[in-house]
Amino acid sequence: MCAALRGTRVEGGRHASHRTLVEVYRVDQYISSYETTTSDHCPVLSRYNWATGGGGSADVIINEVCANEPGSSTAGEFIELINAGGTAADIGGWTLSDGSSVRHTFPSGTTLNAGKAIAVFGGSSGIPGGLTNAVAASSGGLSLGNSGDSVTLKNSSGTSIDGMSYTSSQVNSDGVSLNLSPDGSPTGSFVKHNTISTLSRSAAKRASGSDW
Repeated sequence: MCAALRGTRVEGGRHASHRTLVEVYRVDQYISSYETTTSDHCPVLSRYNWATGGGGSADVIINEVCANEPGSSTAGEFIELINAGGTAADIGGWTLSDGSSVRHTFPSGTTLNAGKAIAVFGGSSGIPGGLTNAVAASSGGLSLGNSGDSVTLKNSSGTSIDGMSYTSSQVNSDGVSLNLSPDGSPTGSFVKHNTISTLSRSAAKRASGSDW
């Protein structure tokens, strides 16, 4: 029973890519006389590794959502993804959906490198000039509702990778997006962009406006 604990690794968390790794070890691995100097219980040592990006496997998350676009053209709506992990992610065939249907499918061969971002806009006319890590929604629009909606990211097998939802009160400011706080953190919470930056939004860039 106790021997089975040697080196045990237990994973859990919001989903597989946002995991907590727990490594469990028997104390007598490190104290040779433990079995002869203590009672017959089996204590263990545990080491926790909070794997929230910056290393290890790829970890693609939704970092920013602009549902209430600047002006009146819904081409300005966008969803920003970042890879908060340590290796590149093949996101070919992955999808972005709102509460109604799939709005974008990433083409085969699309790669999101570690520490980088990509933004999906409602239409090509909404992509700011010079922004190279942005694409237009393959369905022709994102259709993000201003009265509340949800965004879901799924991989090519249809497994949910990340998701978020928002209410009308969170998107009642024209041109102000919702952004994770802390910026780029898989464990962050969505807040209005202008509460963490002097900018109203920052598609495919850090909240500060600098490049990923």
